[in-house]
Amino acid sequence: MIILSPFAEDLQIILPSWNGLNGGRKCCALNVLGRCYDGFNFPDFAVHCLSNGIQDGIVQEMESLQANIYDYVFPNLVPFNLEDLFCYRFLLREWFDEYEARRMAGRAVAFLKEISNATPPCVIFAVLNTYLNGWCTGARFQEKNSKCLLCIDCEGEDRLEHYGSCIFMWRDFARRYGKSIFPMSLARFLGLFAESHDLKLAHAVNMFAVRTATNFRRRSGTRECEDKVHRLIGGGFKTACLHKGSLSKKLGRVCHSST
Repeated sequence: MIILSPFAEDLQIILPSWNGLNGGRKCCALNVLGRCYDGFNFPDFAVHCLSNGIQDGIVQEMESLQANIYDYVFPNLVPFNLEDLFCYRFLLREWFDEYEARRMAGRAVAFLKEISNATPPCVIFAVLNTYLNGWCTGARFQEKNSKCLLCIDCEGEDRLEHYGSCIFMWRDFARRYGKSIFPMSLARFLGLFAESHDLKLAHAVNMFAVRTATNFRRRSGTRECEDKVHRLIGGGFKTACLHKGSLSKKLGRVCHSST
């Protein structure tokens, strides 16, 4: 069963049931259930898939039929709009009015497009996970008195919003790139104010590295002093650069830029 989401959650495609061959031929039944958009013709869809999935009564491989399903369904659905998704689930929606949230979501989409070919998949996933407020934190699981996992000297709460403004995180960022720690804001952490391409990459990798660091500390159940923060977050930077050879050079240029 395929369920397309988040905007086609009412559409369900039940793939055919294969019951064995009968004299080299078999009957194929395709049931399509659900409600979707105006103009999506389910009978035509079924005929299209069946006519392309069976030639002269010889059943094609299941993968071929599924490919036909994809070829027909996706062009007939309303195009996926990442900006709409961000406006619905965006981390910043609680701090901005509708107009400003839409503007920030537009920046987030542009940010993702710019970093998509220059960063490894693990970084892109971390950025999406951050934008959609998907971090595993103490606040998410309603843990009482959960503290910042980056540094034992920090009294901030174990929640994504805190990590975006954590002074210990920004001190590390400033040390790594020779930048000011200010502003220590969530929007800056999300890379929404970065102008140069290289600085956007730096913020993307930073999101990945900080997320990785907090996950590591959560698994180990430890909190350590400030002099360990640089090495802790640095592990994420090394991992990202390991998977994208050109990334290290681009991040190095950030230290010599004025933006």
